[in-house]
Amino acid sequence: MFQAVITLDDLGGRTRVTLRSTFTTKEARDLVVREYGAIEGGQQTLARLDQYLTSVREVEERLLTA
Repeated sequence: MFQAVITLDDLGGRTRVTLRSTFTTKEARDLVVREYGAIEGGQQTLARLDQYLTSVREVEERLLTA
């Protein structure tokens, strides 16, 4: 129904994540946004990714200082 590209850009210690989805029609895009909550779902997924990466970083820092 659509094609998605995820781009990660290094911003000097921070990362910008860009999600770009291309749909075959405007109607298909509107359906996914309206019926499946694509925008909110994407935001929730990115928030979970941030939490996961933060926890991994914290474990790595503890191991390096132990």
